[in-house]
Amino acid sequence: MSSKRGLQIACAIAALALVLAWLLRFGTDDSYITYVYARELVRGNGLTWFGTHIEGYTNFLWALWSALGLALGRDPLVWAWGASLAALVATIVTTYRIAALRSTIVAGIVATAILATNFTFLAFGTSGLETMLQTALLAAAWFEVERLRRAPPTARALVRLSLYAAFALWTRLDSAPVIAVLGAVAAHRLVRERASFRLWAAAIVPALVLVGGWFAWKLSFYGELLPNTFYVKAGTGSALHGAWFTLEFLRAYLLWPVLLGIAVLAVLRRRVGSALPLAIVAAHVAYVILVGGDFMEFRFFVPIMPALAIAFGDFVTTEADARLPRASVRATAAVAVLASFSLRHALTFEGVEDHSYDSITTLGNFYYKVTDNDWTQLGAALHDRFAGSRVMLACNGAGAIPYNADLVTVDQLGLNDAWVARNGTHAPPEYPRPGHQRYATYAYLVEQRVTFVIGSPMLVERGALARQSAMPNVSHWLDNVLGGWTSPPAGVVDVVAAPVDDERELLMWYLTPDPAVTAKLAGWDRLRLHLH
Repeated sequence: MSSKRGLQIACAIAALALVLAWLLRFGTDDSYITYVYARELVRGNGLTWFGTHIEGYTNFLWALWSALGLALGRDPLVWAWGASLAALVATIVTTYRIAALRSTIVAGIVATAILATNFTFLAFGTSGLETMLQTALLAAAWFEVERLRRAPPTARALVRLSLYAAFALWTRLDSAPVIAVLGAVAAHRLVRERASFRLWAAAIVPALVLVGGWFAWKLSFYGELLPNTFYVKAGTGSALHGAWFTLEFLRAYLLWPVLLGIAVLAVLRRRVGSALPLAIVAAHVAYVILVGGDFMEFRFFVPIMPALAIAFGDFVTTEADARLPRASVRATAAVAVLASFSLRHALTFEGVEDHSYDSITTLGNFYYKVTDNDWTQLGAALHDRFAGSRVMLACNGAGAIPYNADLVTVDQLGLNDAWVARNGTHAPPEYPRPGHQRYATYAYLVEQRVTFVIGSPMLVERGALARQSAMPNVSHWLDNVLGGWTSPPAGVVDVVAAPVDDERELLMWYLTPDPAVTAKLAGWDRLRLHLH
């Protein structure tokens, strides 16, 4: 098969994956956190949380991209979908080019087919998050390293590699483990070639300027080098949970026997070159384990899926005993098996019992609060009633509701709040959900004079609060409004229901009464409860 024909097939597979990803398109509440920062930037307040200088996002380049879309008057989620889908196509085509360069055209096609049939990879082709952009930039950097290994280094190629690496770090700092592996390979090549100072400068200076300049700006603007999210998660992640999270991913897609076979083959045949995909996977997995995994269904593994796919393509198409089927037959059968496990996972996975991570379905509908990807209704009524006022919210789903309400919000999980990140109450050991281990205290919410406490958003049927038919839901919500391990203090709790649509309303605890606010609550359901 010619290289041109192979590339055409890879592009056709990418086009099919694009269609599938579009059919699976969804948004996440977390993506709206970035949109808050992006909107503040467009308004002239810089990348801030309602004017507060805090780095509660972890995707600098994505935040800039989101700000560009908002400046152009685009819906932020749709704008994000466009970039993510373009990145998905770029990732698949680049993965083919890497695999074909390293091995064979058939291996490249196998790698692209694996990506195009993997549910997690396709789903995070949208989501509103930066995941696919990070994956595309890491793949592009890897492709430059593979070319560097096979041809004399040039300044232009090294500049490209340096820029891809810098932009990957701008997109997510946790690109660092993969960048470190690729950087080590590139540096080894330059040492062997006895590269000139000019070539070393081409490889280092662009990334140094971009990343170093970004760090210097962060220190001057936020006063800290690391994002606030680091302090939320520091010391709260469980490596044991991270290992379990990794094993669940490998089990769900039947990847563990494949990886074991690849590792054995690499050792027995001493194919050091073929170990690069495994080194990329190992470096990133070590990071995932160290931080305790993630609460989104296998999102953290998307950036290394090209490496997994390439290693798999190498494995099933490598020279084998003559008694085995041809490489193309083995490859077709293997892809079919993996695709069947992917389909099974997509159709059956609904999350785990301890809620340590959630399915893509529940993330996409915000735990059955959003339909047809219409996130605009969450918080819209609050915006209509209180826009421009001093009303302050407290919420642990600090994305769509704060964004659409456009009201200053205390993030009860601390991602966008420095005090909560360092001093919030800690979740008990039996609640292992990553990134949800800190919670704002009652005293802190009172001190901040929060108007409405939303906690974990709870929707009830319109009028149910007035009829008191929603009492079981109200009781469950109040039990968790300060975290599932802290209850509201004894006394009177004033519960207000804000309309979401014609059928549902959002429960809120009216914590800090104000005559002007009370006057604007006319027509909304309220219920006063006496807690003992």
